[in-house]
Amino acid sequence: MKLFLTTLCFLFLSASAASACDCMMPPSPLEALAVSDAVFQGVVLSIITPPNLFDPMSITFQVIGGWKGVYEGTVVIRTGSIINSCHYPFALGAEYLVYASDPDGGILNLYTSLCSRTCPIALAAEDLNALGGTIAADTSAWGTVKAYFR
Repeated sequence: MKLFLTTLCFLFLSASAASACDCMMPPSPLEALAVSDAVFQGVVLSIITPPNLFDPMSITFQVIGGWKGVYEGTVVIRTGSIINSCHYPFALGAEYLVYASDPDGGILNLYTSLCSRTCPIALAAEDLNALGGTIAADTSAWGTVKAYFR
């Protein structure tokens, strides 16, 4: 019986350790900017936890400013499921600096986790200093310059 209880405890502790989020050392703010598809500052407007606890949660942000990919308006970011230890624990109404990536390389399917540099804005001084001021949305015309005169 003692051997059974010892084995049971070992299996339980092993399963708990296996499910813990295991992240590598995060990159510097500028390296994280380079590899992310979107980097922005925003306030959490809503948190949707799906009925299936294995599906990712959806977090809607009001964007205050951005450095890459998202600059204004609202955006939905996904994070791991409620039972996934790597999901980012966003709080309703709180302000964050968010680093997110899209597996397709765009900004339509953005995802973040505890392993990113995402953090509450109050803890983002290093990142904000490295990134500098936010960038306004580009509403200018675009094209190719054929000639330049002074």
